[in-house]
Amino acid sequence: MEITAKNNEVFEFRPLDKNDGKLLGGFFEGLSQETRSKFGPHPLTNEHAVEKLCPQIGKDNVNRFVIASDEKVVGYFIVDFNHYPHEKSRYDSYQVNLDFCNDPVFAPCISDEYQSLGVASQALKSLIKALTEKGVRSLVLMGGTQEPNFVARNFYKKFGFEEQGEFYTDYNGLNNIDMRLVL
Repeated sequence: MEITAKNNEVFEFRPLDKNDGKLLGGFFEGLSQETRSKFGPHPLTNEHAVEKLCPQIGKDNVNRFVIASDEKVVGYFIVDFNHYPHEKSRYDSYQVNLDFCNDPVFAPCISDEYQSLGVASQALKSLIKALTEKGVRSLVLMGGTQEPNFVARNFYKKFGFEEQGEFYTDYNGLNNIDMRLVL
């Protein structure tokens, strides 16, 4: 799907390809410390992109997508169908019975200079449509979002994500808000 940023740059929202390692690695390496602190499902390094993520495409029950041009990646989305006991336990406490085959965890990341340029909104709208057509029941925000991150919380709410509850994590010293979108 074609995406046009508010600065008129044109990108494609597409599945991550096995040949995208260097582009994805450059994206990871260019993230600010602040953005890195809000996204951490795996190492954000060039090495991890080239040696781990791209070679394992199709082998790990995870769908990865990029917002990219031929020159660069400006966004990275994960839809992960693997079982996460900590997520399951927290959602059980909210009386939500997750089945990760139908309720995958979701983690998006946009490069600093493209935040607020509309690329994430366009990509998420497309992703929601595709997942709905495939019969996915809901999207669960991986690890929630940090409680003081009102920009992210409002972004997700705009698409219908609902706050389920909160939990504290020692690694960032913050409360995090679990959010889920029923499709």
